[in-house]
Amino acid sequence: MAAPVGTGNLTITGVPDFNVGSVMKCTEAPTWTGDAPPYTFQYIWKYRPYESNSSDDWVRGSWTVVADPSAANLPTFPIDAGDLEYQLGIKCTDDNGDNSARYSSPTGPSTQPASAGQYVARNVDNTPKDPQPGDTEIEDKFGNIFDNFNTDWVARNVDNTALNPQPAYQNGNYVQRTVTNTVASPTWEQDAGQWVARNVENQVRTPAAYVRSPLWPDGAPASYSPKVSFIAVLEAEHGLAYIVDEDDVNTIDLQGVSDLEAVANYI
Repeated sequence: MAAPVGTGNLTITGVPDFNVGSVMKCTEAPTWTGDAPPYTFQYIWKYRPYESNSSDDWVRGSWTVVADPSAANLPTFPIDAGDLEYQLGIKCTDDNGDNSARYSSPTGPSTQPASAGQYVARNVDNTPKDPQPGDTEIEDKFGNIFDNFNTDWVARNVDNTALNPQPAYQNGNYVQRTVTNTVASPTWEQDAGQWVARNVENQVRTPAAYVRSPLWPDGAPASYSPKVSFIAVLEAEHGLAYIVDEDDVNTIDLQGVSDLEAVANYI
């Protein structure tokens, strides 16, 4: 007896797209015919690095029974990482134990979308460059985290050939020397590792954490109505001048203004 035959396309796509967090879904599935119904249907999802072209690289699940192998009923598969391609297989086994399988074309690649604020290099027509410049996440000694985009930089000679060996990342093989050409001690550290914060008296200080302005990101308001009224007080008896709030709680002593003609006229 002949094995069952699947007729029609088996296609898959990413829903809503191929970004991490989306799912792979079957959009077309074959119909099955044969000589010995009833049939038992199974499906399998697998994935591998994009354009691997090696069957040994597939990461396979297991064949799982499904009652209805139509596109609408086949379970989806989560996209958990970028730069992968996916494949769906459907197997039909008849009542005699004969079976055949159909596989979709490898479909991808999955993509890791840029996080909010992530730098994206663009071409002159404003389309994202492909590939994007490599970057490495750095945390300096103060706990600041930032992306360094020199990861794939290549140092070159005057004839544009690549230096050999290449400088270590972040000048990691740099050796600091004194004026006598001896190695400095302590040695130079990456990412401001040896920097010490000091005040104007050259005393060591602890840097305060950066606090973003309350005006960020909207900027200064178009208008501002102060909540407190101020009153200027000029005392003729003592020749003093003050600015006080209406509750007479806070005062500002105006020094050296009592001799000003504009002030003296009112004292």
